[in-house]
Amino acid sequence: MHKVAVIGGGPGGLTFAFELLKKNRSVQIDLFTADGFIGGLASNSRQFADIEMFYHHIFKSDKSIRNLCKELNFSISWKRLPVFNLYDSNTLLSADSAKGLIDQLGIVSFIRIILGVMLVKITPRSLWMNKDMENYLRVVFGKKSARLIWIPLLVQKFQDNWRLIDFAWLASRIADRSVKLGFIEGGFGSIWNSMQFRLLSDPSFRLVKEKISKIDTSGTHISLISQVGEIYNDYSFVFTSSSSVFPQSSPLNGVECLILELSERPPLTFYWLNLLGLNTNFTVFINHSLALSNSISNNERGYVYLARYVPAENLKHDNPERENIAIDQAKRDLEKIFSAKNLAMPEILGVEYNSSPVAQPIFAPKNNKNEMNKREMLLSKNVFLSDMWSTFPHDRGQNYACLNATNAAEVINHKLKSSER
Repeated sequence: MHKVAVIGGGPGGLTFAFELLKKNRSVQIDLFTADGFIGGLASNSRQFADIEMFYHHIFKSDKSIRNLCKELNFSISWKRLPVFNLYDSNTLLSADSAKGLIDQLGIVSFIRIILGVMLVKITPRSLWMNKDMENYLRVVFGKKSARLIWIPLLVQKFQDNWRLIDFAWLASRIADRSVKLGFIEGGFGSIWNSMQFRLLSDPSFRLVKEKISKIDTSGTHISLISQVGEIYNDYSFVFTSSSSVFPQSSPLNGVECLILELSERPPLTFYWLNLLGLNTNFTVFINHSLALSNSISNNERGYVYLARYVPAENLKHDNPERENIAIDQAKRDLEKIFSAKNLAMPEILGVEYNSSPVAQPIFAPKNNKNEMNKREMLLSKNVFLSDMWSTFPHDRGQNYACLNATNAAEVINHKLKSSER
C-alpha cells in the first residue's frame, strides 16, 4: 500500500484524489485541509442555498469541468447573457454587441478590434508568450480600443500591476471564451460536496483537519509537518495546490465579493457590468438572478454580486471593520447602479461578505524561470505542485485545476504500476 498526501481541499485536490482512486486501488490517500473546509473558492454560500461564495461560470472550452459534471450527473444550463460597461458619465454601453462596440469605438476601431480577436483565436498561444502587454494591446487591437476598453479592464483586475501581465494571459482568456456561459446545477459547490461524499465513503481515503506548513523531502519517503508541529510520515507522493506551503514568487491579488439578496429581481437586462471609471468602490456587478436555475429564479427575490480585486496583503488577517466598510460601500455602489438606470432601489434583505487573499497571481514574465525551476525540483522528489500559477497562461482556474489534477493522477498511477513490475 502506497501512501499519497493531498494538501488542500479545493477543486484540484479533490479531483486528484477522486481520479487516482479510480485508477489505482493500492493507494491510501490522506487529504489535509486546515479547517475541514472543502471546495476552496468554488464553495457555495453559507447563507444562500445554491449560490456560490464567489461567482463562477464556465465556457464551452472548459472540457475538464464539463466531463466531471457529466460523470457526476450534474446538468449545465447554457445561456447567452449580456455584458455591459458603465462609465463616469453614467453611459451604459454593451461590451459584447456590434452596436455597443461601435458606439464606444467608432466603425474603424470596431473593425480593428474584431480583426485582433480573430488573430488571437487562430494564433498558437505559445507565440504570445513573453510579449509586453501594453505594446501588444496597441499592436493587436489598436490604440483606441486599448485605451478605452482593454487597459481599463486590466486595471480593474490587476490595478497598478497590469503592465506586468504577459499578453499570453489575455490571449488565452479571449481564445477560451464562448458566446454562451454555462451554469452548473446547484453551483460549483454542489460538485465538490458530491465528490467529498463519494471520497469519504471510500476506505482508502481519509480527511485530515490539519494545516500543513512544511514538506520534508530529505528522506526516502516524504514527511509533512503541520503548523502545530505534528509530523506525518511515509508518503510516496504529494499533490498540493496550497500557496501556504510553497508561496508563489510573483505577487498575488486577493478578492472581496459580496452577495446581496434583494426584495425583488432587479429589472436589469445585463448579467455582467464592468464599472469602468465610475466613482464606485467595487469594479464588477453581476446580476446573478439571470443565471440561476428556474427553481430559484422563480423566487421573487433577486441575487446580485459586487466584487473587486485588491492586493493580497490587504486580506491576510481577519479584519471585521474591513468587512463592515465593504458592506456599506457595496450598498452605496448598488444605489449608483440603479440610479444610472433611473430605477428604484430594491430593499436589501441580506448580505454575505467573502474574501480570499489568494485569487489572482500577477504573472510577471521575469518570474517564470524561477517558478519552472521550483516545480521541476519538486517533481523530481515526487511532489506535484498545482497552484494557480500552474495554469498560466490560462485563466480558467477551476477547469485547469481539474485538468492538472487529472494529469498528475495519471502520472502517479503510471509510476506506481511501473514500480510493481
